[in-house]
Amino acid sequence: MNPRSQLSDLLASLPDHRLVGEEEKDGRTPLAVGTKIKNGDYVLGEMIGCGSFGLIYAATDTRIGQSLAIKEFYPNGYRRRSDTDWHLNPPENDRTNLSILQGQFEEEFRVLERFERPGIVKVYDLFADQGGLFLVMERLVGATLDEILSQHKMLEEGLALWLIRRLISTLETIHLSGLVHGDIKPENLFLTRDGQLILLDFGAVNHYLTRAKVTPRFLTPGYAPPEQYQTKRNPDPASDLYAVGATLYELLTGDPPPDSMKRTQGARLPSPNRRGVSVSAQTISVLGKTLALAQEKRPSSAHALLGLLPTPDIKPPDEEPPWTELDSWNGHQYAIRRLQLTSDGKFLASADKSGQLRLWSMDQKRCLGVIEFEKEITDMAIHPDDTYLALALAGGQVDLIEFSTGRPMGTFRSGTPPVSAIAFSPDGQLLVCGLFDGRVELRDLEQRGKKKILRAHNAPVNHISFSPSGRLLALASNDRTTSIWDLRSGRRIRLFETHHRPVQVGKFSLSGRFLVTGGSDMSLRVFDVKRGDEFRRLKGHEAMVWDLLYLETSDLLLSCSADRTVRLWDMTNFRELDQISLSDGWLCSMVFHQQTSTLLVAGVDKSIHRLLLCNRLLKGKI
Repeated sequence: MNPRSQLSDLLASLPDHRLVGEEEKDGRTPLAVGTKIKNGDYVLGEMIGCGSFGLIYAATDTRIGQSLAIKEFYPNGYRRRSDTDWHLNPPENDRTNLSILQGQFEEEFRVLERFERPGIVKVYDLFADQGGLFLVMERLVGATLDEILSQHKMLEEGLALWLIRRLISTLETIHLSGLVHGDIKPENLFLTRDGQLILLDFGAVNHYLTRAKVTPRFLTPGYAPPEQYQTKRNPDPASDLYAVGATLYELLTGDPPPDSMKRTQGARLPSPNRRGVSVSAQTISVLGKTLALAQEKRPSSAHALLGLLPTPDIKPPDEEPPWTELDSWNGHQYAIRRLQLTSDGKFLASADKSGQLRLWSMDQKRCLGVIEFEKEITDMAIHPDDTYLALALAGGQVDLIEFSTGRPMGTFRSGTPPVSAIAFSPDGQLLVCGLFDGRVELRDLEQRGKKKILRAHNAPVNHISFSPSGRLLALASNDRTTSIWDLRSGRRIRLFETHHRPVQVGKFSLSGRFLVTGGSDMSLRVFDVKRGDEFRRLKGHEAMVWDLLYLETSDLLLSCSADRTVRLWDMTNFRELDQISLSDGWLCSMVFHQQTSTLLVAGVDKSIHRLLLCNRLLKGKI
């Protein structure tokens, strides 16, 4: 069968869920369907998996209806004290310290939390409830390679190589982080229906992080190299590569290779071709190198192993890419600080560091005019009715410009302290000015700029955002906090303090339930406005996050960063979907043109980059 056809058939055959046999439970009784945990935040469904460390349930986050998986810490041999007390009692003659196993479970969460990439399972939360310990993670639909092999016995070489290459790409990220997985095998590799190969079970990583002599050594015979049996030797990335070779061997032949310790005692490693399987000479050569008993004889790194493996002529099911890069618009001579679109989508304004403002026609795709200011532009905003533009200039001045003609309408504000951010309220009645000293001015446009002062922060206000209703105001600040204010009462109702560096931007979700922030600590934080706590944390950017943008027709968020990338986030499952690198400099501002499905991004490289977003993405089907 053609490898591409085999992949499509395989993905189509993957189940929605699996039934867990009694022998897998090892006498452990799952919690009842409908059990509520963490004060009702999560509701457990049926049991969908188990391992030596615990039981896995389908679950629902009741706050947003998100489908999840929750792993209960419940090692083999242990039993709960009662139906209402979920503390664990050890088995008789137990020699393993429960606290050590629990530490491994908790460390697994901390390790997984570090990564944000498609090949590693996404985790959201770790908490204790009624004496039990629970890890919340994304719900995967598909099957492990172990389950696939039990049905198909073995895979054709092209498909096996395609899977292994995806695994190695994930391992490269893990190894570059200074970690070794320690338990790679088909049972810990999950193939999803959309063709993602996810590496599971990071419990064995903990031993290689702590290297404590009392920590149990986790290994699986057949996949573990000789050094994993030796407690005085610390495995390195070459140990994982041995397990990769063992997994490839099993995918090709249907059986794992002989255990490495038996091989050190003389057991031979049969060639796949001698087992009635047709495998290329190049793949057999790679198997010989990765399954070498001596660490120094294996490939030097995951990257080196990728270079040795054949590249199969196989791709996942055809999917429209999320974006297509179009030609960029140029003309600015200095870094672009801000982009703004008129509400009707006809015009774009771009402002750069030198004080130059450019107005662009979206229909004609050209610059209509240039206005030069003697002072640096720190921020700008377009009035909701598109009649005029407000510009914050260095020194504290705010000028108004008639949008249709570019004619100056006068100075709206002057004097110190300088203005760091500005925004119009959705109803157009207020111009909000964030100041360098952390205060905020609410200026009434109908009453000649009459102002109300909010003593909001202790450092510059970097960004101003309104909730969809227009009632709430969010302020992101250099003092590492984000505040939310009720405009009717003028009172602060929330203060979020979990960022450990300046916060650059904050945006409300389309429903107004969540506030997403980003800044110098490179992470995105999702705060629950109603409850007043951090709901999710998204990682992936490698430098400051400058701007955020929700797509109005789907639960998708875009972020741009000083790492020169734009990233696409699924805000239903709270994980990164894709990224694109656009420039040689920081990306600082984004707008989305609904009429042409075009994302415009600008920054330090002085260009306005344009990306055409695909229809599937805009309809929320990606």
